[in-house]
Amino acid sequence: MNDKDLVLNDGSTPLTATGNGTSFDIGSTINALTVEVIVSAKSGTSPTLDLKIQGSLDNSTWVDVVYFPQITAVGTYRRKLHAPYRYFREVHTLGGTSPSFTTKAYFTVGGRDTKFG
Repeated sequence: MNDKDLVLNDGSTPLTATGNGTSFDIGSTINALTVEVIVSAKSGTSPTLDLKIQGSLDNSTWVDVVYFPQITAVGTYRRKLHAPYRYFREVHTLGGTSPSFTTKAYFTVGGRDTKFG
């Protein structure tokens, strides 16, 4: 289950370069969330995706709060997040030759910390 109001990345544009996602304001600090990333497609030669979530109290100073293992395959990846921040964003680093990943990332309240591939 995902909540359209808790989406970090809607998957409409494939990731093709290293960068930061747009910050997301959850409206208040919530201490227990799960971040789910769905990788629906990948291409390139030996493509890799390093993904982390950063949190901020002021939407200016960012702190790394959760890391995903290096992603090399289509699948669903989940990580629990215990961080008292109001703002969040995803930070992605792509590797390989001409890498491209189609991903969707969103929050759920509670949940599991599991990788499904």
